[in-house]
Amino acid sequence: MRTLVTGASGFIGQSLLSQHLTGEVHVLSRSKLRAGNLNHIQHVGDLQDRAVIKRLSDLKFDRVIHLAWQGLPELTEENNKLNLLLSKNFVKAMIDSGVAEVNLVGSCLEYGDLDTEVDESSIGTNIGEFGEAKLDLLDFISAERIDFRWFRVFYAYGPNQHRQSLLSAAYESLLKGVPFNIRDPKLARDFIYVDDVSRAIRMLLNSPLSYGVFNVGSGNSTGVGELVGTLQTQMNLPSMNIKEYELSLRANYEKIASTCGWRPQVDIEQGVSEFIQWREQE
Repeated sequence: MRTLVTGASGFIGQSLLSQHLTGEVHVLSRSKLRAGNLNHIQHVGDLQDRAVIKRLSDLKFDRVIHLAWQGLPELTEENNKLNLLLSKNFVKAMIDSGVAEVNLVGSCLEYGDLDTEVDESSIGTNIGEFGEAKLDLLDFISAERIDFRWFRVFYAYGPNQHRQSLLSAAYESLLKGVPFNIRDPKLARDFIYVDDVSRAIRMLLNSPLSYGVFNVGSGNSTGVGELVGTLQTQMNLPSMNIKEYELSLRANYEKIASTCGWRPQVDIEQGVSEFIQWREQE
């Protein structure tokens, strides 16, 4: 099995490469990976470069795991349109080259402003531009005659997350002794640890005929105040200790659980601890 992973230097990509994917694994990133990931065959390039796509197409991969989405956390209309176009062109080229299956990462933002538990058939309301771009890509791959998986990831957090994320911003502020203010500490999200996400991807990849759309979330609502409070406690600082939170979107993950046996394993306390250890080692 020859596999290509795009976005390999990204947040989910780095976690996925630690999952020991089977077969011959090629990775595409816009910069060289760290030495710890040298057990994969590396390709450095940009999906905006047609020569890069041609070179990859000629390698005749069996499957593709497309994680790349440039410019995150920038979610402007311009950036969304660019990434949607790049993804369509890349996926089409891979399909034309004979790839047997395509795996892509979606987002819980495809559900818009729903504030309840959702399964994969739930229809979103008031969907933003980023969510609409992802749905457009899902429609595109659904219309192709190709087996595909769509990993609809909820609010992933953990090591290698971008510096503007909630945890990273809070950590930087608290490390400097500056109080970290949250506009709405009772706002809640379905936070899912990044290694649980990559493990879900690996387990589905290893499950024959497990195609379609899959929610990848914890199934729980956690207030952002509670998340930051957990960080404060583990940094031995006074905690805001906010346990109350508003109703929020959360994943029903029974489909993936019944398909491959995946369930989230890392709770908030352990996930925040792992995040702190990563930051201290940087």
